[in-house]
Amino acid sequence: MELQECEEAINNIIEDIINSKVTIQNMNNIPESEEIPLEIPHCLKIEDVTCVFVDMVNSTKMSLVSEESVKIYDIFIKSLVKILVIYGAEYVDIKGDGAFGLFSNKDSAIPALCAAVTFRTICEKVIQNKFDVFPVKMHAGIDTDTVLVKRIGLRGDRNNEVWIGKTVNIAAKLASLAPENTIYVSDRAYKILSQSVYEKYLKYSCGCPSGTSSQLWAEYINNHPFLMLEKYYALQSCWCDKHGKEYCSKIMSIYKKKNT
Repeated sequence: MELQECEEAINNIIEDIINSKVTIQNMNNIPESEEIPLEIPHCLKIEDVTCVFVDMVNSTKMSLVSEESVKIYDIFIKSLVKILVIYGAEYVDIKGDGAFGLFSNKDSAIPALCAAVTFRTICEKVIQNKFDVFPVKMHAGIDTDTVLVKRIGLRGDRNNEVWIGKTVNIAAKLASLAPENTIYVSDRAYKILSQSVYEKYLKYSCGCPSGTSSQLWAEYINNHPFLMLEKYYALQSCWCDKHGKEYCSKIMSIYKKKNT
């Protein structure tokens, strides 16, 4: 009975979807969840969306049944989500031992990167000091592109937003490739980050502790077919103890002035 019921239900779903015409509505910003359609064949399209995907490195090596592991997961995820919200993420979703945030507008890679660097710095300088038994490390990926969004699933609480397009997938894959405490960004996102107005703070280091400024980014030619990128870039610095807050404030100040 169950098998027959499943077959009939799935055939009905397939027929309904195949015979329907999908409509697409352009949006200027990421919508609230309740604005995202579920049952009708309708998608929302948003351009210039940046996804920053962050998760914990080597979490599978952590004991899954200890009180300590619960506390590490809780602190890691809550801290990450809080930072994404502080930097203005319009959508946040928790995925296993990490989370991703979405930002929208032509410079949306700027707050996404600042959120990732801030979280990396807090992991290294704050969270790690609370736990000796497990090295709390993160890695992150960032990409910018156009997305479609639709809620998919069943009526009630059995559905979720699905972001269709490269952005979330590429950011997640970049994060998975990145070594511990490393942030990888796609060539699309890097183009935004390398604008001349941000160059002083996002292209070169402050020079601490040696006093000699250096390039912040390492360029990689992509040899991973699943990334669908020509190049990606690795950020080689975190916020400096002396200049980090100043640099972050300057970057976000320029961003807000440019996008208001």
